[in-house]
Amino acid sequence: MWATPIWTPLELNHLMRRIVWFLAHDEQTNTSMPLGSGFIVAVNQQMLVLSAAHNFVDWLERVRPYNHPLRGVDYEADAADFARRFRPLMLAGSVHAMVYCTETMEPHFCALAHICLAHDPLRNDTALVQMLIPDGVREQDLGVMLIDDEPIDIGAPAFMAGYTGGRIIVRREDNAVMRAKARFDIRVGNRGPLVQAAEGYRGIAMWRLNFPSLGGMSGGPVMAVRPVRAPVAGPGPFRESLPTAVGIVSRGRIGEPLLPDHCVDGETWASPISYAFGQTMHTDDGPMTLAEAIQRQVVPRYSTLMI
Repeated sequence: MWATPIWTPLELNHLMRRIVWFLAHDEQTNTSMPLGSGFIVAVNQQMLVLSAAHNFVDWLERVRPYNHPLRGVDYEADAADFARRFRPLMLAGSVHAMVYCTETMEPHFCALAHICLAHDPLRNDTALVQMLIPDGVREQDLGVMLIDDEPIDIGAPAFMAGYTGGRIIVRREDNAVMRAKARFDIRVGNRGPLVQAAEGYRGIAMWRLNFPSLGGMSGGPVMAVRPVRAPVAGPGPFRESLPTAVGIVSRGRIGEPLLPDHCVDGETWASPISYAFGQTMHTDDGPMTLAEAIQRQVVPRYSTLMI
């Protein structure tokens, strides 16, 4: 069974300040169309955001299609081709993000600085995106989602969240937001098994969640609610429980009707958070993988808070 949980305003504020909404701007209509969601995992002069690769790949294929003969065979060529076509559009501001990052929950536009995908999104549907902090926003105004590569058990409760729509966003020359009202959705269900060869992908293992995602949730976090210890010596006590990202929402799927854990409205594929650990971020010390950033404590991880 799955449900749409009711969260308190304080809980929603905590979550929404950590999840971003990726948008593509149409210069002809001066409107922005939603691409998907992502979530902030670190703030260090820039925002570091995890998302789903297909949010950007699918959009790029619609805007600048290019079917070279090696597609799906030579993954290095796919990655180079994506970077060549995507970077000019990113630098021109055609792709940007919106984040509610202050106590007043005012929306702010964020420019993308770098993006790193796996060589083949059908083998690893994760993206690491670096975004510029908007003018007038302090680092402490931004929320950071804890991540954890320790998976939740099969059958355990799991949450997913993301931006699934809202009113049309119109950008003026000063990037101000007009008539902007994003719709934010949260769903809860149970984690299914790790399927070794998820259909629709090239042999990748994915979690099967027994509840459906909505359009726009792709790239948002799959969360467990885990305890955070109080800052005192010893093993406890527990101070509070916080949502911790353990996976990334990928694509919806149709469940098999004869399975006992079937969800009548569909199911969802999700990438374990560890799939993004090989993605590269750019720092003053040069390129660094997400796994290296976690090891150097540039990116906070749930398990490091438990030591």
